[in-house]
Amino acid sequence: HWLNPECQGYLMFLHDSQVLSRDNMEFIIDKVLALKDINFNLNKLKWVVLMILLNQPDKEAEFAWMDDIAMGGVLPVYH
Repeated sequence: HWLNPECQGYLMFLHDSQVLSRDNMEFIIDKVLALKDINFNLNKLKWVVLMILLNQPDKEAEFAWMDDIAMGGVLPVYH
């Protein structure tokens, strides 16, 4: 199973925007593929990227930028 073209394009956008390094991008791809989620989509990818950036030291600016892009400043509501 591989990432759909939308997810691939988004990862390249983040890399080209210098939000993700090559190593981070490869790490994210490894984690996504390990999920083996046949319904994996762009929204799920954004969450994976956010969680990985959140847990890395010295990535506060990248996390804030990604949080704004991914969530549009709106926090999800869970039931």
